[in-house]
Amino acid sequence: MLDKLELPKSTYYRYAGGRSPRADRWADVRPLVREAFARTPNGVGYRQVAMALRTEQGLSISGKTVLKLMREEGLRCRILRKRYDSYRGERGKAAENVLDRSFAAEAPMTKLATDVTEFKVAEAKAYLSPVMDLYNNEIVAWSAARSPNFAQTLEMLDGLGPRLEGPALLHSDSKNAVSRFCGRATKPVSCKPGPHRSTLTRTPIEGPNASAA
Repeated sequence: MLDKLELPKSTYYRYAGGRSPRADRWADVRPLVREAFARTPNGVGYRQVAMALRTEQGLSISGKTVLKLMREEGLRCRILRKRYDSYRGERGKAAENVLDRSFAAEAPMTKLATDVTEFKVAEAKAYLSPVMDLYNNEIVAWSAARSPNFAQTLEMLDGLGPRLEGPALLHSDSKNAVSRFCGRATKPVSCKPGPHRSTLTRTPIEGPNASAA
Protein backbone atom coordinates (compact mmCIF):
# COMPACT_ATOMS: atom_id res chain seq x y z
CA MET A 1 0.00 0.00 0.00
CA LEU A 2 2.82 2.38 0.82
CA ASP A 3 4.34 1.76 -2.61
CA LYS A 4 1.03 2.55 -4.31
CA LEU A 5 0.62 5.75 -2.29
CA GLU A 6 4.33 6.61 -2.69
CA LEU A 7 4.69 7.17 1.06
CA PRO A 8 7.74 6.35 3.16
CA LYS A 9 7.45 3.88 6.02
CA SER A 10 8.36 6.57 8.53
CA THR A 11 5.16 8.46 7.67
CA TYR A 12 3.04 5.37 8.27
CA TYR A 13 4.58 4.57 11.63
CA ARG A 14 4.37 8.19 12.75
CA TYR A 15 0.60 8.32 12.28
CA ALA A 16 0.11 4.70 13.34
CA GLY A 17 1.54 5.61 16.74
CA GLY A 18 -1.34 7.94 17.42
CA ARG A 19 0.61 11.17 17.05
CA SER A 20 -1.17 13.95 15.21
CA PRO A 21 0.74 15.84 12.51
CA ARG A 22 2.62 18.94 13.61
CA ALA A 23 0.73 22.19 13.14
CA ASP A 24 1.92 24.42 10.31
CA ARG A 25 3.45 27.50 11.95
CA TRP A 26 3.30 29.36 8.64
CA ALA A 27 -0.35 28.64 7.87
CA ASP A 28 -1.29 32.32 8.25
CA VAL A 29 1.68 33.50 6.21
CA ARG A 30 1.13 31.31 3.16
CA PRO A 31 -1.86 33.30 1.84
CA LEU A 32 0.17 36.50 2.21
CA VAL A 33 3.01 34.94 0.25
CA ARG A 34 0.65 33.92 -2.55
CA GLU A 35 -0.93 37.37 -2.62
CA ALA A 36 2.44 39.17 -2.84
CA PHE A 37 3.68 36.78 -5.50
CA ALA A 38 0.58 37.26 -7.69
CA ARG A 39 0.95 41.04 -7.97
CA THR A 40 2.67 40.76 -11.35
CA PRO A 41 1.76 38.46 -14.27
CA ASN A 42 5.09 36.63 -14.09
CA GLY A 43 5.34 36.68 -10.32
CA VAL A 44 8.12 38.20 -8.20
CA GLY A 45 11.20 36.77 -6.55
CA TYR A 46 11.45 35.67 -2.97
CA ARG A 47 13.41 38.77 -1.99
CA GLN A 48 10.59 41.05 -3.13
CA VAL A 49 8.02 38.86 -1.37
CA ALA A 50 10.03 38.92 1.85
CA MET A 51 10.38 42.71 1.61
CA ALA A 52 6.61 43.10 1.14
CA LEU A 53 5.89 40.90 4.17
CA ARG A 54 8.27 42.91 6.35
CA THR A 55 7.18 46.39 5.28
CA GLU A 56 3.44 45.83 4.78
CA GLN A 57 2.65 43.10 7.34
CA GLY A 58 5.36 43.85 9.88
CA LEU A 59 6.51 40.24 9.90
CA SER A 60 9.98 39.21 11.00
CA ILE A 61 10.75 36.61 8.36
CA SER A 62 13.92 35.73 6.51
CA GLY A 63 14.32 35.44 2.78
CA LYS A 64 15.25 31.76 3.06
CA THR A 65 11.99 31.03 4.86
CA VAL A 66 10.02 32.83 2.16
CA LEU A 67 11.91 30.88 -0.50
CA LYS A 68 11.02 27.61 1.27
CA LEU A 69 7.33 28.57 1.48
CA MET A 70 7.27 29.58 -2.18
CA ARG A 71 8.75 26.23 -3.20
CA GLU A 72 6.20 24.37 -1.09
CA GLU A 73 3.40 26.39 -2.69
CA GLY A 74 4.78 25.83 -6.20
CA LEU A 75 5.43 29.53 -6.78
CA ARG A 76 8.25 30.24 -9.20
CA CYS A 77 9.13 33.55 -10.79
CA ARG A 78 9.24 33.36 -14.59
CA ILE A 79 11.25 36.54 -15.10
CA LEU A 80 14.72 35.72 -16.46
CA ARG A 81 17.62 37.89 -15.42
CA LYS A 82 19.34 39.51 -18.37
CA ARG A 83 23.03 38.75 -18.65
CA TYR A 84 25.49 41.54 -19.22
CA ASP A 85 26.69 41.78 -22.79
CA SER A 86 29.46 44.23 -23.59
CA TYR A 87 29.05 43.78 -27.36
CA ARG A 88 27.86 47.02 -28.95
CA GLY A 89 27.87 46.01 -32.59
CA GLU A 90 30.50 46.23 -35.27
CA ARG A 91 33.00 49.08 -35.08
CA GLY A 92 35.09 50.56 -37.85
CA LYS A 93 35.01 49.99 -41.57
CA ALA A 94 34.48 46.45 -42.83
CA ALA A 95 37.33 45.03 -44.90
CA GLU A 96 37.06 42.52 -47.72
CA ASN A 97 37.60 38.90 -46.78
CA VAL A 98 40.87 38.44 -48.67
CA LEU A 99 41.94 35.19 -47.03
CA ASP A 100 38.55 33.48 -47.55
CA ARG A 101 39.58 30.43 -45.45
CA SER A 102 42.50 29.70 -47.74
CA PHE A 103 44.96 28.88 -44.97
CA ALA A 104 47.57 27.14 -47.14
CA ALA A 105 50.62 29.28 -47.95
CA GLU A 106 53.05 28.60 -50.81
CA ALA A 107 55.94 30.57 -49.29
CA PRO A 108 57.08 31.59 -45.80
CA MET A 109 55.93 34.88 -44.31
CA THR A 110 53.19 35.45 -46.88
CA LYS A 111 50.13 34.42 -44.87
CA LEU A 112 50.05 35.10 -41.14
CA ALA A 113 47.40 34.54 -38.48
CA THR A 114 47.09 36.06 -35.02
CA ASP A 115 44.72 36.03 -32.06
CA VAL A 116 44.62 36.93 -28.37
CA THR A 117 44.36 34.18 -25.74
CA GLU A 118 43.52 34.73 -22.06
CA PHE A 119 45.30 32.84 -19.28
CA LYS A 120 44.84 32.83 -15.51
CA VAL A 121 48.18 33.13 -13.73
CA ALA A 122 48.61 33.58 -9.96
CA GLU A 123 45.03 34.79 -9.39
CA ALA A 124 45.39 37.28 -12.24
CA LYS A 125 44.81 37.36 -15.98
CA ALA A 126 47.43 37.46 -18.70
CA TYR A 127 46.98 37.80 -22.45
CA LEU A 128 49.14 36.25 -25.15
CA SER A 129 49.09 37.56 -28.72
CA PRO A 130 51.14 35.28 -31.02
CA VAL A 131 51.58 35.48 -34.81
CA MET A 132 51.69 32.18 -36.71
CA ASP A 133 53.15 31.69 -40.16
CA LEU A 134 50.59 29.56 -42.02
CA TYR A 135 53.36 28.16 -44.23
CA ASN A 136 54.86 25.98 -41.46
CA ASN A 137 52.83 26.93 -38.34
CA GLU A 138 55.86 28.68 -36.84
CA ILE A 139 55.32 31.39 -34.23
CA VAL A 140 57.19 34.32 -35.72
CA ALA A 141 56.23 37.03 -33.21
CA TRP A 142 54.36 37.34 -29.94
CA SER A 143 53.47 39.68 -27.12
CA ALA A 144 52.31 39.06 -23.53
CA ALA A 145 50.52 41.64 -21.44
CA ARG A 146 48.09 42.04 -18.56
CA SER A 147 45.54 43.74 -20.80
CA PRO A 148 44.60 43.06 -24.46
CA ASN A 149 44.99 46.67 -25.56
CA PHE A 150 46.55 48.58 -28.42
CA ALA A 151 49.90 48.72 -26.63
CA GLN A 152 50.10 44.95 -26.79
CA THR A 153 49.15 45.03 -30.48
CA LEU A 154 51.88 47.56 -31.23
CA GLU A 155 54.45 45.47 -29.34
CA MET A 156 53.45 42.39 -31.32
CA LEU A 157 53.66 44.28 -34.63
CA ASP A 158 57.04 45.76 -33.70
CA GLY A 159 58.35 42.23 -33.21
CA LEU A 160 56.81 41.11 -36.48
CA GLY A 161 58.19 43.94 -38.64
CA PRO A 162 61.85 42.81 -38.77
CA ARG A 163 60.80 39.29 -39.84
CA LEU A 164 58.96 40.49 -42.95
CA GLU A 165 60.80 40.46 -46.26
CA GLY A 166 57.92 41.50 -48.50
CA PRO A 167 54.13 41.92 -48.65
CA ALA A 168 52.22 39.65 -46.29
CA LEU A 169 48.64 39.03 -45.27
CA LEU A 170 47.73 39.11 -41.56
CA HIS A 171 44.47 37.40 -40.64
CA SER A 172 42.94 38.01 -37.22
CA ASP A 173 39.85 37.42 -35.13
CA SER A 174 37.46 40.34 -35.55
CA LYS A 175 36.70 40.52 -31.81
CA ASN A 176 40.20 40.97 -30.38
CA ALA A 177 42.38 44.02 -29.93
CA VAL A 178 44.36 43.34 -33.09
CA SER A 179 41.25 43.60 -35.23
CA ARG A 180 40.39 46.97 -33.70
CA PHE A 181 43.86 48.32 -34.42
CA CYS A 182 44.27 50.57 -37.44
CA GLY A 183 47.86 50.99 -38.57
CA ARG A 184 49.56 54.35 -38.50
CA ALA A 185 51.70 55.81 -41.22
CA THR A 186 54.83 55.23 -39.15
CA LYS A 187 54.10 51.51 -38.72
CA PRO A 188 54.73 48.83 -41.40
CA VAL A 189 51.15 47.57 -41.14
CA SER A 190 47.66 48.67 -42.05
CA CYS A 191 44.64 47.07 -40.41
CA LYS A 192 40.88 47.30 -40.81
CA PRO A 193 38.24 45.36 -38.86
CA GLY A 194 36.28 42.77 -40.83
CA PRO A 195 32.54 42.10 -40.86
CA HIS A 196 32.47 38.68 -39.21
CA ARG A 197 34.34 36.70 -36.56
CA SER A 198 37.16 34.51 -37.93
CA THR A 199 36.93 36.12 -41.36
CA LEU A 200 38.76 39.33 -40.54
CA THR A 201 41.61 40.05 -42.92
CA ARG A 202 44.31 42.66 -42.61
CA THR A 203 45.31 44.70 -45.60
CA PRO A 204 48.75 43.66 -46.97
CA ILE A 205 51.66 44.26 -44.60
CA GLU A 206 54.87 45.55 -46.05
CA GLY A 207 58.26 44.73 -44.59
CA PRO A 208 60.97 47.32 -44.03
CA ASN A 209 62.59 46.46 -47.36
CA ALA A 210 59.40 45.97 -49.37
CA SER A 211 58.10 48.36 -51.95
CA ALA A 212 54.76 50.09 -51.54
CA ALA A 213 51.72 48.00 -52.52
